[in-house]
Amino acid sequence: MKKSDWEYCYNTGNEPWDRPHADRQLIKLIEEYKISPCSVLDVGCGRGVTARELAKRLFKVKGIDISSKAIEWAKFDSKGIDIEFEVVDFLKTKFLGSTYDLITDTGCFHYTLNGNFAKKVFDHLSPSGLWYTSVASKEDKTNPPVKGRVPVRPPAHSLDRIINVVKPYFIVQDIRHYRYSGTGFYFYSVFLNKRS
Repeated sequence: MKKSDWEYCYNTGNEPWDRPHADRQLIKLIEEYKISPCSVLDVGCGRGVTARELAKRLFKVKGIDISSKAIEWAKFDSKGIDIEFEVVDFLKTKFLGSTYDLITDTGCFHYTLNGNFAKKVFDHLSPSGLWYTSVASKEDKTNPPVKGRVPVRPPAHSLDRIINVVKPYFIVQDIRHYRYSGTGFYFYSVFLNKRS
């Protein structure tokens, strides 16, 4: 999808991915792996729901999204919370000198699912950095219709394809198959360590 498509979604309220709570799979992994507060880049932060939850847990968060409307709402909903939000096209921007201990994306990687995205994450992680991504599962056979300019169902991928794309840059620590609460579609939550 192009930048104009994302703006259209946020301007018209056509956001099937929108949810009132942070990514529960990410929060479970943070708790289970006992990840201490650290610097986080939330790619495709949308309205900032996950960024706010992480900030409340004392993580230092920067949220980025390609949509200026999404960032406008994220800033408005996050008043009084220490989070930096910025309109950024992750695949086209280099954050000069910036690295993060954890990069999260809930449903961004599956729109491209290529080595370029994985390499960008790798380049912006500290040496022992972690990446959490949530990718729609091809094992989910439901196929709802397209609504407006945005498909209700996100692009889905096989576990083998996901692993093959990330393995040059990352070691997979944890993979879980789960049903996304907002839409009921199946996703993989993938938790990865940066290769040294």
